[in-house]
Amino acid sequence: MQTRLDRLQETIDRLAKKTDDSSAWTTKDVASLLSALAALAALFMSNRAVSISRSMTLTQLRQNVRNERAKALQTKLDTFYGPLVQLRNTSNLLYNVFRSRQRDPASFRTLTALLSGVQFEGNDKVLLDEIIKIGEETENLILKSSGLVDEDIQPLLGKATTHYRILRLAHKGLLKGEPEKYQEHVYPRELDPKITAKVGQIQCEIASLTRVDANASSTPT
Repeated sequence: MQTRLDRLQETIDRLAKKTDDSSAWTTKDVASLLSALAALAALFMSNRAVSISRSMTLTQLRQNVRNERAKALQTKLDTFYGPLVQLRNTSNLLYNVFRSRQRDPASFRTLTALLSGVQFEGNDKVLLDEIIKIGEETENLILKSSGLVDEDIQPLLGKATTHYRILRLAHKGLLKGEPEKYQEHVYPRELDPKITAKVGQIQCEIASLTRVDANASSTPT
């Protein structure tokens, strides 16, 4: 079947053959040529509009994906990493006070002290009780939010939850002695900077996705 474009092209070609003989041109020929050119322009613009529409649709789809990614990252921050940072900050502040009160703060480790039979009284006991409580809250948060945890941080979080459990057992007196065998289960201090770096990474990615969204929405059509 002959397409509309083919028919328009035939009309233009036929009229073009009369170019050498201007007397052969009639008013009807001129009208036909103008009509063919106008139709060709309209067809071009129509195809152009379809192409632009398709391009805009793909752009919107890509932006929708970016928006969903930004929402997922924000949920991860709000639900897991944000609360985790708050718990760790509170625990660190209390622990710094608690450790500063010990005989050798630089080498002091709570788990080792408990397993060695050290008894904490007065303010030290109050501080330790609160640190233990925050540790349990932190462990529950990690376990509850396991689906939001990035793979690269899972091993350290696993060490942290193991530490919290052993620390509670030692604090209750259910686990005693052999401190050297539990040396590897002291709190993994490298976890805190890892968490801080992860939060910064997520915030940067959200900012990048948001900038893309702002630029896309301001692009003239």
